[in-house]
Amino acid sequence: MLTRLFLLFVLVPTADLVLLWILFITLPWYVSLLWIVTTALLGSFFARQQGAKVLREIRQEMQRNLLPANSLVDGVLVFAAGILLITPGVLTDLAGFALLLPPVRKFLRQQALDYLKQKIKVETVSFTSNFATKHGSNHPHFDDPSIIEGEVVDRKP
Repeated sequence: MLTRLFLLFVLVPTADLVLLWILFITLPWYVSLLWIVTTALLGSFFARQQGAKVLREIRQEMQRNLLPANSLVDGVLVFAAGILLITPGVLTDLAGFALLLPPVRKFLRQQALDYLKQKIKVETVSFTSNFATKHGSNHPHFDDPSIIEGEVVDRKP
């Protein structure tokens, strides 16, 4: 886990900075800046568009009384794509645009759901009882001859 966090927070930004530096060296500064601004604007537009689509799917599934698990995972992935796209960097832009593609999201969604299914253990317990109603009475009791029904009478002196 620590290795993954190291890769995520140290190596990826470092690689992004190196690629941006190469971009600024090889291209005129205004083209590099235009790249950063354009990917942020396009990314936010497409993320907003895909996010609205996911919200519609969630609403439709909830109206049909279905659990919107797939749509919720899609929503998290679209949100992550938006964050990656407004972050300056070549790798983050590529990852963000990839997350906006429905086939990529479908693959990652299935991976995430499979992972969660392995990690979450669901146990259920069910109880059954054999209650019967005594003829002429509204009080339920067990249909067991060893149970004696009685009443408590409070007599005040």
